[in-house]
Amino acid sequence: DAAGEGLEEETVRRWFTELASAIDYIHAQGIVHRDIKPGNVLLTDDGSVVLPDFGVSRLFSDSLRREVHAATTMVAEATGSRLVMGTHGCMAPEVARGEVATPAADVYSFALMSVYLLTGVWYEPGSRALELLETLELPWSQVLPQMLAEDPGERPPDLRALAKRLAPEARSGTRPA
Repeated sequence: DAAGEGLEEETVRRWFTELASAIDYIHAQGIVHRDIKPGNVLLTDDGSVVLPDFGVSRLFSDSLRREVHAATTMVAEATGSRLVMGTHGCMAPEVARGEVATPAADVYSFALMSVYLLTGVWYEPGSRALELLETLELPWSQVLPQMLAEDPGERPPDLRALAKRLAPEARSGTRPA
């Protein structure tokens, strides 16, 4: 029972796969969500997950900004101050430092949430959360640490490919009948 809440590992894997697809999709559209956390993931009646709340999202595609007629305004540009948007404890270190949120920041936040759902422990560098992943059946300890790389450039951009590594047939080398 993951996170001490009765979550089965297979359920978390299914949610991970669904969210990986959704996050890859929004990134392909030129959007960074900037607030991936358990409170921003909803369950549908059939048990699927939905990623809502794009209230603090950022459009990083110039063509998308033009298409939706979005304007980006730098507040307090003269003073060099920067507004940090997201939820404390759920954001990538570079975003917490005031750097621009990129798709890699969503990858980090998604990994934080996944570690918590699986272990019941919020990941912090040096915490025992990653050790707890090694006790699970699926290769989470190979997938999630990559997503939690300190350097955003080292985080994997293709979340669906990571989700495939967690599939039961990927572990056994066989396909389900």
